[in-house]
Amino acid sequence: MKPSVFSSRRRFVRGAALADPHHIARPHSVEQIQSEVLRCAEDGERLRVAGGGTAANQLWRTDENLLALDHFRGIESSDLERGRIWVRAGTTLGGLADWLRARGLALPVDGWPAGATVGGSVSVGAHGSGPGQHNLSASVSAVGLTTADGVFRRISAEENAELFGAARLSLGALGVVSHVELICSPARPLRVRHFKSALEDTLARLPELRAKARHLSFEWFPGTGATRVHVALPTEAEVRSASLPAQARDWAMRNAGHWLLANVSQRLPRLAGTAQRLAMQALPEADRIEAAPEPQPRPLLRQAELLEYQLAIEDLPSALALLERLLAALDVRSYAALEVGLVAADEVWLSPAYRRDSAFVRLRRFRGAELPTLARTFADVLDRYDARPHWGSRHGKEGSELAALYPRWNDFLALRARLDPRGVFLNDYLRKLFGVSLP
Repeated sequence: MKPSVFSSRRRFVRGAALADPHHIARPHSVEQIQSEVLRCAEDGERLRVAGGGTAANQLWRTDENLLALDHFRGIESSDLERGRIWVRAGTTLGGLADWLRARGLALPVDGWPAGATVGGSVSVGAHGSGPGQHNLSASVSAVGLTTADGVFRRISAEENAELFGAARLSLGALGVVSHVELICSPARPLRVRHFKSALEDTLARLPELRAKARHLSFEWFPGTGATRVHVALPTEAEVRSASLPAQARDWAMRNAGHWLLANVSQRLPRLAGTAQRLAMQALPEADRIEAAPEPQPRPLLRQAELLEYQLAIEDLPSALALLERLLAALDVRSYAALEVGLVAADEVWLSPAYRRDSAFVRLRRFRGAELPTLARTFADVLDRYDARPHWGSRHGKEGSELAALYPRWNDFLALRARLDPRGVFLNDYLRKLFGVSLP
C-alpha cells in the first residue's frame, strides 16, 4: 500500500522537540489517515502524530513515520445551544477561540498558547488555572480515533464507552486522534488583576480567592518571599485594556527581561537573588477587563522549558515551605520562577487531576539558565507529596512509579495493548514510559 500523502525525508522541528522522520504524511481526510495507519501496521513500522509544539519532552519524536495534521483543521459541526463543537484535531486553539468568540462562546480553559493544536493539547492534558476549571481533556465529550486496525471510532460516554476514560488523554498511544468534541462555555467578561503580595499572605488568601475567582494563579521567585497573583473575576463592566506602562513592562520582561537576567545569573551566580528581586519589582501590577479568556502571548525568544507536577491542593503550602527551606539550605543560586495554579478533579484516567482537586506547580527554566540542582530539588520535594507529572514536561518517571501515582495506569496499559498489540503508535520514549518490550 502506498503512502496517502508523501513528503520527502527531512528534519521536522516543532517547539522543544526535534524529529528526523523517514516519512511525513499530511492527510486531508479521515480516509487518508486510515490509509497511513494501515500502511505502517502492515509494514511493521511505527507512527507518531505531531503535536502543537508545547511538550518539552520527546513524546512525539520519531525517526520512522510522522503524521502532521497541518492540513486537517477546522470545525466540522456544532451545537451552539449546548456548546458542543466537533473540531478537527489539527485546529489551533487560537483559531478555535476566534471562531467561538464570533459566536459568543469561549474555550473552557484560560491562558492557552494560541499555536497549540486541539489534538495535542487534549492528548497531554493541557490546562488553565481556576478553582472550578478542569484540564482540556476533561472538557471533551467525544473523540474521533483511528486505531491500529485502521478503524475509525467515535468514542463518548454513549458510544464505545469502555474507551472514553482513556481516549480523552491518551498520549497518542491508542491511535490517531483526528477529531475532538469540546464542551465550550458562553463568553463572559472578566476583570483580570495582577497584584503583588508576600508568599505567606498569598497562601493565606487562597481559600478566599478560590471562593470567587474563575481563574487563579501566582508567580513566585524562590528566595524573594514575594508573589505576583493573577486573578480573574466575573464582571459586567465594559472591556478595558491595562495601562500602557503596565503593558510595556510586561512585554519587556516577557521578551527580553527574563532572558537578560537569566544570563547574568548564569555567569555570576552570586547575583541570582538580586536578579530575581529585580524581576519581581519589574513585573507590573495591572487591572483590565477581557471579553473572554485570551491566549498566552508567545515571546519573541523561547524562554522556558517546563517541569510541572500536580499535587493535592491541601498539600501546597507545606510543599512550597519545604522547597524554600531546602533551596536555602543547599544555597541554590539560580534564576527561575515557579508558577502555581489550580485544576479541578476529573475522571480522565491519565489526568494528573484524576479524582483529586489539585494545585499545579510549574518550574520555568528561562533560556540561558542551567538549573540541575534546582530541578532535582524541585522534583524531590514534589515526590514526597505523591505529585503527578504533567505529560508535556521533562519528568523522569516511568513504569511502577507512574502506576503508584495513577490509579488507572494498569487499566490504560491493558487497553493500549489490546488496541495496538504491535505497538504501531509507540516510540522509544513511550516504550520506556510504559515498560513495553516489542520485537
